[in-house]
Amino acid sequence: MGTEGDTDNGQIFGFETQHIFALAIASEDSPAADAARMLLASIGFNLEGTDNKIALLKDPATRDAVLNGPLEIFVAFVEAGFGFNWHNSRVSGGNHPGYNAFQIAALARIAADSTAGQWSPETKSRAVFDLHRFLHQLNLSPEPPVVGTSKGVFDTAWNAWKVEQYGTATPEYTAGDGFAAT
Repeated sequence: MGTEGDTDNGQIFGFETQHIFALAIASEDSPAADAARMLLASIGFNLEGTDNKIALLKDPATRDAVLNGPLEIFVAFVEAGFGFNWHNSRVSGGNHPGYNAFQIAALARIAADSTAGQWSPETKSRAVFDLHRFLHQLNLSPEPPVVGTSKGVFDTAWNAWKVEQYGTATPEYTAGDGFAAT
């Protein structure tokens, strides 16, 4: 295991592919993960799909240099599909337990709400893809970091994001043409 700035043998632009919905959903053995898997399966969501992946630089110092460097370099990274969080499996142990726990719990909550409300597949999809959009935006940004952040921080950020988007932390996904505050 290296240190936070470890660049893997001088590869200053090394990157890893981050799953936006983490692979822990497929492998964790818990009732919440079971619910998350069933929900994703019910809408045909593929964890290995290209829309569930984003490139993240391995070295936060390199990421910071790109963020603070010439605009054309930043634009080139954005256009290439990079996010500005960071991920280095060798340094972090390949794990981000707070990120994983947050999304498994959030998907399990959507699953419970969809069952209680007898949501259609379209309504389930709206809710799931809202969470996915939040996580994608989180990976585009350097803060909060995916690695080393607690589930509670992600819970708070998710609720704030929903309030920013819909004016409430409990959007009504069954509204049909869009979303309505409850």
